Amino acid sequence: MKNPDLIKPITDTVELSRNYEPELASDAPIPEVETLPESNAGTEPQNINDALIADLKRELAQEQERRLRILAEYENYRRRTQTEFKSILENAGERILIKLLPLLDDFERLRQLDKEHLTLETVLSGIELIERKLEKLVRDEGASPLIALGQPFNVQEHEAVAELPDAKNPPGTVLAELEKGWKLNGKVLRHSKVIISKSSVKCEPEADDG
Repeated sequence: MKNPDLIKPITDTVELSRNYEPELASDAPIPEVETLPESNAGTEPQNINDALIADLKRELAQEQERRLRILAEYENYRRRTQTEFKSILENAGERILIKLLPLLDDFERLRQLDKEHLTLETVLSGIELIERKLEKLVRDEGASPLIALGQPFNVQEHEAVAELPDAKNPPGTVLAELEKGWKLNGKVLRHSKVIISKSSVKCEPEADDG
């Protein structure tokens, strides 16, 4: 059987706890909640990336500008060299013709000589003079004759037009030069037309054993 004297104090304690409301002074300040400063740990990497991207964009712009400048300079160089080359081709013939005209004048003067007093010696002397002038003009342009007579046949410089038996020289020796060859700055302009030697020993046919 329960004791009613013990139950009543417990019931009163529960009732008092339900009706309790803490009293606050009306003029007491409400405490402010302190806010922590925002961390900039996340913004620093972003700032570094932005600076790096800006540097890369600037370097790219500078490289593109440099390439465009090089292309422009090359285009100007190409046009200038084309113009100069065209001018050289157009004026090359003019320069050679100016040098050839005096030789043409020499032939004209030789033709106008008095035929009554014209001798073979005079004609040959005039032709030799013109030949020397012409050869000097050719040499002044950088050309030089090929040496062929007495030399071994060289397919790079000689053109054999005939072969003659010869016992004094080895086969393939240039015996005569029919047309002089010329080279310009080491390049063959015209091959020498030559006659070369061949062996003078005739091969006896082998006897047929049968």
